[in-house]
Amino acid sequence: GLLSSLRQVYNVKNTDGSVHAYIEGGPAALTNGSSSIALTTTFNGKTLTGTPQEVVDDAASTPGTQADMVIVAAKPADTQAGEFTANNMTVVFDNVPRVTP
Repeated sequence: GLLSSLRQVYNVKNTDGSVHAYIEGGPAALTNGSSSIALTTTFNGKTLTGTPQEVVDDAASTPGTQADMVIVAAKPADTQAGEFTANNMTVVFDNVPRVTP
C-alpha cells in the first residue's frame, strides 16, 4: 500500500532577496533498522536535496508569501512491513541577499 503524505503551509518573507533551502545531510528516509523507504521533500514545488537552491524568488519573498512543504514516502515494497520510523531531518532555510549590478 501507499503511505500518507505530510503537508504544512509556511509563511515566507525576506525583504532583501530570495530564500534558498536544503536538507542537511541530504534526503531522509524511513527505516526499521534493516530496510529503508525513501522520502521526497518538496518546498514550494521544488524537490529539496543536500544542495541549497532557490525555493522562493526575490519578487515573491519581499512582500511575503505562503509555500507548502510536502513530504512523500516512496511506495514500500511488498516485503517491507513492520514499524518504520523517520531519522532526523533538518531543513535549512537561508536568506540570500539581493544582488544589485
